[in-house]
Amino acid sequence: MKTFIVIIVLIISFVGCNAQNEKNKANFPELKGPYFGQKPPGMILELFAPEVISHIGSEENDINFWPNGEKCIFNRNEVLYETQLKNGKWTIPKPFKPLENINCFEPGLAPSGNKIFFGNKELKQPKDVSKKAVLGPLWFIEETTQGWSKPIYFTGGMFPSIERNGTVYFTALTGLMYRDQVSGEYKQSIPLFSGSYMDDAHPSVAPDGSYIIFDSELRSRINNCRFYVTFKLQDGTWSVPVNMGKIDSIPTWGLARISSDQKYIFFCDEGNIYWISSKIIEELKPNNLK
Repeated sequence: MKTFIVIIVLIISFVGCNAQNEKNKANFPELKGPYFGQKPPGMILELFAPEVISHIGSEENDINFWPNGEKCIFNRNEVLYETQLKNGKWTIPKPFKPLENINCFEPGLAPSGNKIFFGNKELKQPKDVSKKAVLGPLWFIEETTQGWSKPIYFTGGMFPSIERNGTVYFTALTGLMYRDQVSGEYKQSIPLFSGSYMDDAHPSVAPDGSYIIFDSELRSRINNCRFYVTFKLQDGTWSVPVNMGKIDSIPTWGLARISSDQKYIFFCDEGNIYWISSKIIEELKPNNLK
């Protein structure tokens, strides 16, 4: 009798799941073209893909597009989702299979499209790593001809952002750090700025490495905005950070990601994803750097 009841429950559950899947398919709009066919934003912040990516009642952040613009991953309630252009139409977002059963925190896609970095505290760390001294930590998976690899330990830290040349920027306990990649190997971590700026966090580097957006609690602000941008100088160092508060629609806090084509900047604010034209960066660039 108990076996019979279990079978009935499983059948009902299966039918219910199929019904929900069909409902999701019926409710998902037909989307074509770059960025889900959304009208590109101007100099005013706009909600990105409402009820397609940005949903009421859920928390989305860290959206990343592949270099060809035909695939996208984003974080929804700390589950990594994927969607892609197939036969000219965007598919319904679904959990990203290579990391489906792994909690992904603040994922960042390499501009090459073959590496995904993310934070996770549950994966088993190497024996020589001191858990007490590690923030994060950060891991990555790499796509090869055999498919995606298993998670590989990267370093202690959080919020990874990757330059086209392979350099990875991230937040450490001491502030913003980066690790260069030379001949496929990652070098030692180096502070982004000289001096002590432990409150600087969440770096988002432009794929070409020309500027970085980050947030900070203790630096001076305009309109209470915690976002700053720093520009790479000719000698390889970084300019004095410029507060982004002079742009009226920039949120006062949250997370930022720069699109792979560098046309747009995505901001996560209160669980929703917004976007704006990256032309705002030119307005923030000091005259001596233009």
